[in-house]
Amino acid sequence: MPYIDPKPKNNIILTQTESLMLDGRPKNPKHARNKNVLIIGGSGSGKTRFWLKPNLMQLHSSYCITDPKGTVLIECGKLLQRNRYRIKVLNTIDFKKSLHYNPFVYIRSEKDILKFTTALIANTKGEDAKSGEDFWQKSEVLLYCALIGFIHFEAPEEEQNMNSLVEMINAMEVHEEDENFRNAVDYMFEQLEQKNPQHFAVRQYAKYKLAAGLVNSNGLLNQKPIFYWQSKHLRHKWTDTILAAITPGKDKAMNEITYTLVGDYYLPKLTLTEPPNAPHLGRYGTMHKEYLRREKPALYATLLLTERLYPLCREIDEAAAHRLTTIGDREMAHEIILAELVYC
Repeated sequence: MPYIDPKPKNNIILTQTESLMLDGRPKNPKHARNKNVLIIGGSGSGKTRFWLKPNLMQLHSSYCITDPKGTVLIECGKLLQRNRYRIKVLNTIDFKKSLHYNPFVYIRSEKDILKFTTALIANTKGEDAKSGEDFWQKSEVLLYCALIGFIHFEAPEEEQNMNSLVEMINAMEVHEEDENFRNAVDYMFEQLEQKNPQHFAVRQYAKYKLAAGLVNSNGLLNQKPIFYWQSKHLRHKWTDTILAAITPGKDKAMNEITYTLVGDYYLPKLTLTEPPNAPHLGRYGTMHKEYLRREKPALYATLLLTERLYPLCREIDEAAAHRLTTIGDREMAHEIILAELVYC
């Protein structure tokens, strides 16, 4: 057959009798074929048993597989190890058993910091974000560039990770009643400014402070998943390597997490939602939420990150409703008394 390599291990197995050569440049160009294969079959029809595993056992190249059941790696892992394959695992069911990704390892310059910041914001902002919020996004870019720049240029190597970024964000305490209050991060940048006034991080933080610390809170959501990126992921050549992505097959919550390639980074699309089965905010709770978002964005971000925003707005909504009911009852009682006095 002109489409089959004489050496069996250099083929993609299609059926018991048919295969397709891996070589993209055969001696006769007209025999070149697309190497994409689509296998369609119901659950239990043997897609893994009769197609995936035989092709893994060919051991002719590097592989990237998705393994919702988590069985392929267990059943074929020893074979791959004996043939000197490097096995890498992305396990979204149990992150303790997964390789972690640390984007700080790939930062080399100020340009890389801006690229990473842009990717991070693009994948953590809410879907309802509008173009009219560009001012807040620019302030957010300045803040992230300052924090990431500080970590990259000043922090010890073992602290150059997303964990440190989250800790710095959490340390940016805001006192609404005291505009002159300075948090731990402010003091860190003041010390760095005394040491090097032209430092990249210092210049970005100074610009951010000129914006009165206003930042679009949509980009500071969902810090908990970021902790999974804290370990280093060293770069290797992708020769004789298998990457197994173990993802939940029935967990709808996890299936809704999607990733987008922005620049050089795959980042999850994450949003922070209201508590399950929580009643919708009424008029006054919604008004207070919008007030905080427009007039007190720093406080809004803090409440949102600590998941205290909804309980606060709900409490205000209930208090306002109770107050209106009380006022209405008093007004009605007052009108009754006036009516009685008129007809006496």
